Amino acid sequence: MEHETLAADYEQIATFIDALINQKYPDTPATEHQAARDAAIRELSGEINNAVIEAIGDEHAAALEQLLGSPASDETAYQAFFDNAGVDLRAITERVMVEYGKNFLANGGSNE
Repeated sequence: MEHETLAADYEQIATFIDALINQKYPDTPATEHQAARDAAIRELSGEINNAVIEAIGDEHAAALEQLLGSPASDETAYQAFFDNAGVDLRAITERVMVEYGKNFLANGGSNE
């Protein structure tokens, strides 16, 4: 998947972004909506990934890299890793999405 995150599924992010775009720009033509949607999904996915990586800290970073590179890894393996690392993926995802949503509605996009 092009916009994969460590903590949220694509549909969850896409639905969230669609709602933000519809709220901020209700009359956006479909082609512009799609372009804005794609850019916002990439941006939010990156922010979620960065927050997760920051939360795991250096001591778990190498293990995560190894897990991500393993073709045998599945959802259960990822969840076990984050549980053992003491990382609450749901809380991180929710926090980042709320922050992103506030910024998007105030500024129309990029959190830079």
